[in-house]
Amino acid sequence: MPSTWRSSPELFALVHQITHQLEQDLSEVPGSNGKDLASCGYTTICLLRESIQTISSIAQSSSVNEKVGLRARVVLQSLFSLADDSVNALPFHAVDRKWLRLYTDSSILQVIFDVVVLSNQVPTAAWAINAVERLDRTIIIAGALGHRRMDWVQALISLVQRLALPRIASTEQRPNKRRRLDVSARQKISYAASEIPTLNEPPSLPEYVEKFSDRPFILRGYISSRDSPMPRWPALDRWTSADYLFDQVGEGRVVPVEVGTSYDDENWGQTILPLRDFLHRAGYQVSSPTKLDGPPLYLAQYPLFNQFPQLERDIVLPDYNGIEINVWIGSGGGEIVSPAHTDPYFNCYAQLLGRKRVWLAPPSCSEHMQAYAGADSSEENDTLAQRYMTNTSTVPVLRSNVSGEDLQKAHPEYAKYVWPHSLEAVLEPGDVLVVPPKWWHAMRGEGEGVGWSVSMWY
Repeated sequence: MPSTWRSSPELFALVHQITHQLEQDLSEVPGSNGKDLASCGYTTICLLRESIQTISSIAQSSSVNEKVGLRARVVLQSLFSLADDSVNALPFHAVDRKWLRLYTDSSILQVIFDVVVLSNQVPTAAWAINAVERLDRTIIIAGALGHRRMDWVQALISLVQRLALPRIASTEQRPNKRRRLDVSARQKISYAASEIPTLNEPPSLPEYVEKFSDRPFILRGYISSRDSPMPRWPALDRWTSADYLFDQVGEGRVVPVEVGTSYDDENWGQTILPLRDFLHRAGYQVSSPTKLDGPPLYLAQYPLFNQFPQLERDIVLPDYNGIEINVWIGSGGGEIVSPAHTDPYFNCYAQLLGRKRVWLAPPSCSEHMQAYAGADSSEENDTLAQRYMTNTSTVPVLRSNVSGEDLQKAHPEYAKYVWPHSLEAVLEPGDVLVVPPKWWHAMRGEGEGVGWSVSMWY
């Protein structure tokens, strides 16, 4: 017989824990745990307190006064709408923390309000999908900001999935053998003057500081070879299976993706999609209710392990502090290009699935890379790229419709000052690329099937 919410003591214990902590946080306003919400205003604090008290009362009595329940639902939706509108009103870097905190708390409260109101009913899959998406958006948009909020969100997702979202039957067809790597493809460079240097073994720390801290290099097979000092990453095998991924993170999940070939294209955009739909479009053999035949989708520069911590155990991280880890997932076939740009960090870039073509140029070429914007840009007519992508070049490196030869003809300054210093290579699964700060780099997914990469900034 299907279970009701009330039949899950673990879920109601979590609801009690959340409401108790939220009440304590609000009682401390403007204390350390409540300072973000304090600046939302006295009325917002009062409405949050009222909502928490209503949820606690319903949870204890298992009965709902219709008028009280309706008011609580309207209040929570109003608080969420206030936060959502405030988050969307500005570029994300300019959004005040208080709105991210209100977005987080109002989202969590909406979910647990439904849990206690519907406690004697069998949860439907439709409600559960909406609840998991709301909680995922709390991570994606607001970072589940606040003391213990990330733990609550992850626990709620897991419990909702367990009670109402069983795994969808697999239709996956996995290859019987690993694809043999076409090593000769590494030599086929056409967008640069030279190949990126390859080291047979990682340098010692003194050697790295003395010789390699200001130049890029590749360690072939560093995370896959039996001869490597680094243990083989389990992700190289496990992440080839969509079944494995869904076994780890469950159904109903959503992820943020870029829509389009390159983030500096005029028709580029961003959206949040069901994980199942995205993986299907990226190249996995997985059932999807939505047919996505439009522009390519790219999960780019995203801290995936914050949302799906279950997957982090499939990689081997260096024992350093202060590393920022991002994941990149997309299709091959040259559909997706990261335009030439710079970053202010050292980048240790591991290729896990698929192949990726990489182009590099040193910081000394910067004045000839024709970056977006500048002193003569007009804010009124500037595109999004021109306003915010001042670290991105307008030279269309690695575009599939522009050959290396055509690129030099169309951009003589680039041909004269950048091309002689440019480097190129194709990364295979198991390879690691190390790039110093401020080096120009462009990337393009190659070959068939899905591509996964993990970058570690330090």
